[in-house]
Amino acid sequence: MPVAGIDDDAEIQRLAKLSLLKYERERETAAKRLALRTSILDKLVEAKREELGQDDGKQGHRLSLPEPTPWPECVEGVELLCEMSAAIRKHVVMPYHCADATALWVVQTYMLDVLDITPRLAVTSPEKQCGKTTLLDVLCRLVWRPLEASNTTTSPIFRTIEKVRPTILLDEGDTFLPESEELRGILNSGHRRGGFVPRTVGDDFEPRQFGTYAACAIAMIGQLPGTLADRSIGIELQRRLAGEVVEPFRFDRTEHLDRLANDYDRLAKLAEEQLADQEKKSDWRLTPAPVLGRIDY
Repeated sequence: MPVAGIDDDAEIQRLAKLSLLKYERERETAAKRLALRTSILDKLVEAKREELGQDDGKQGHRLSLPEPTPWPECVEGVELLCEMSAAIRKHVVMPYHCADATALWVVQTYMLDVLDITPRLAVTSPEKQCGKTTLLDVLCRLVWRPLEASNTTTSPIFRTIEKVRPTILLDEGDTFLPESEELRGILNSGHRRGGFVPRTVGDDFEPRQFGTYAACAIAMIGQLPGTLADRSIGIELQRRLAGEVVEPFRFDRTEHLDRLANDYDRLAKLAEEQLADQEKKSDWRLTPAPVLGRIDY
């Protein structure tokens, strides 16, 4: 039984403010006072540290995935998509249809709650210096909860998806994907709702499911492995010719892209409402798709 008179929230906050050394010395006693297992107390304290912005003593940095704020004014859907396509081509040389496809792919990163499939965006080129990394930099300002990585393994991917479901932007895929069959399996299963991988966790090796459903773009030289390519929208880039002009991407000058992301958030919310409304009224498969017209609400 917990000790009478103890304020649980205040005690957890006090423990979260302790140094790791002091917390380690107090954790078992504190767990008994609160009538908690030490493993549960550890999780509560870690969550409180994250809430307070405390240093947890671990390597690296906590995940920080930006979310746009819906644009306060009405949005014209078709104009927005055209503007997005033009903004992408402002920084990366690509055919018009590829920029249009990329703009549409960005929209669906905001709508995974109402979609059953999220195709991968395969950004490929026959050689280096074709703009793949620049395109991912642009997408990082546009998509929902962007998470960029130029190398990764299986465990952080499915654990991050389970926790925050980001939009994964993988660069340099040719350096690690072909040899990583397990990671390819995660990315394959995550293209559809309900994808998951089973893993054991904790000291008692309890079997748990980790969701893998998340949007993902992959940039690499050459072609994606067959199973991934089959689940992807292909965007092939070529080296810029002498007469082709683009504006260099600057990380400190992204206001135009940030505003478009806010517009996209608003557009996606209305599209979600329209899809939900159609499902209530009738079989959505037999009704016209929502029109991306003026959004004013």
